[in-house]
Amino acid sequence: KDNAIGGKDLLALTEDEMKNDLSLSNLQVKKLKRELEAAQSNTQGVAAGSAPAGPSWGSTEHAAVASAPAVPLVPYAAPPVAYPMSATAAPAPAPVPVPTAYPIPGAVPVGYPIPGAASAPYSQLAPAAVMAPAAASPIAVAPLVAGKKSEIPLEDAKNYWKLKQDISRLEAANLASKIKDTDAKIKNTGEAIKKEKETLAKVKKAFEKAEEEKTKREEGGWYIGKNLRNNALVGNSTDEKLKDEAEKKFDEAEEKVKNQEAKLNGLNVEYKKLNSEHDEMVEEFNTLKRYKNDLDILMNRLFLGERAAGNDDKSNTIQREIDATRPAFEENKRKKQTYTEAETELSHGAKAIDAAERMLQEASRRADRDMRMAPGPTNGPRGRRNDMDKRQDVDQAEHLYNAALMHISRAKQTVPEIPPITAATIQQAGKFGDVRFDNMVGDAMARKKIQESLASVTQAMVSVNQALAWLKQKIHTDIDPEYYRLTGMIESKEKELNVYRHVLMDQAVTAHKLK
Repeated sequence: KDNAIGGKDLLALTEDEMKNDLSLSNLQVKKLKRELEAAQSNTQGVAAGSAPAGPSWGSTEHAAVASAPAVPLVPYAAPPVAYPMSATAAPAPAPVPVPTAYPIPGAVPVGYPIPGAASAPYSQLAPAAVMAPAAASPIAVAPLVAGKKSEIPLEDAKNYWKLKQDISRLEAANLASKIKDTDAKIKNTGEAIKKEKETLAKVKKAFEKAEEEKTKREEGGWYIGKNLRNNALVGNSTDEKLKDEAEKKFDEAEEKVKNQEAKLNGLNVEYKKLNSEHDEMVEEFNTLKRYKNDLDILMNRLFLGERAAGNDDKSNTIQREIDATRPAFEENKRKKQTYTEAETELSHGAKAIDAAERMLQEASRRADRDMRMAPGPTNGPRGRRNDMDKRQDVDQAEHLYNAALMHISRAKQTVPEIPPITAATIQQAGKFGDVRFDNMVGDAMARKKIQESLASVTQAMVSVNQALAWLKQKIHTDIDPEYYRLTGMIESKEKELNVYRHVLMDQAVTAHKLK
């Protein structure tokens, strides 16, 4: 430490140099040599077990990997279609060309930052292995059964006809809409009951007060001027009058309580009725779903496979058109997911870089303020406060920039061909940290380093914005149109197939004279 020697410098020293220049004893020299040999053997063992570094993005080696021979894709296994269909036949189309394969998103190769872990410098990251372009072929299906006719058994035709009638009856009841309306009525009635209960409590309180006053008058309770008003000349006329008034108020309060209770009872009856109707409709709606599920099972059993009883040449042809289109759709879907994930990562990186840039701009302003203050060991209390704020801004900027690098690295490993992002343009800018002593020279050094870091971050922001624009353009012009075209094609064919299979079932119902 005193001689500023360490690491590989120690390996190059002789025993005499260690004794004479470093003032080590013979025992210390032997101990140091043993520790150096042990450390060197550990380092070699780690290096021997580590994966070889891959080519950097944009290099000649990377181009060779990207142009490697195509790796064939595993044929897509089409899932069963739940009685999907159509009324017109169409000739079998030519196989739809499948786009080249793209990296599968989500996997984190060795050497890349794990989500939530501290970011390593970009230059130290091993590039992801790029999946070579591969030409995928449409799914291989068995030849059409020549002259295949639909042969639906009587029992299946009966079940279909009954299920179809039950489903039509329940669908005509418009249960989903009625359940929604009943839910709203139950909610409104519940709120009305709550308000009427509050009103009933007030009415009962008024009734209790009237009852107390009535009892008081009946018992001849005292009141102001009682003895003056009730005398030998006028008798008890005042008492009788007050008693009558108290009894009248009591009767009115009692009537209000009865009316309010009757109103509340009516709302409770309505609330109970609505809930009962709601439960009945929900039960019927669940029955409708069960009928539809039973129909799906029946249709799948009759039409799953070209040799299934329900299929004929036309339904088999439509299914083959769907199967021929699906591999291209799945590949395009995976490509869309890959590019969208890269766009999301870059967006997060851009936000972090933008925040880091703002923090460095504030730190640069504080550094300028340092230069304007009077020179001295502390610059006074204001200077110390300014230094603390400046260093805090720099530390936060460094943290944000490292987080941005992690997002950018993930985007690059997901879509390696992003053109503006390279190891030269996006790299660890080093520590943004301030100079830790405070005088005129130190302030000047700190300001220079902050300004250099700010320039580096600003350039990184330009590169990330260019990459984002490239990704959005790629998704908008190349990926989305083909994705939605294939999606619409499959949905249209499945609807056509669904309609036609029901036509075949209706023909079977007619042939078996079930109508």
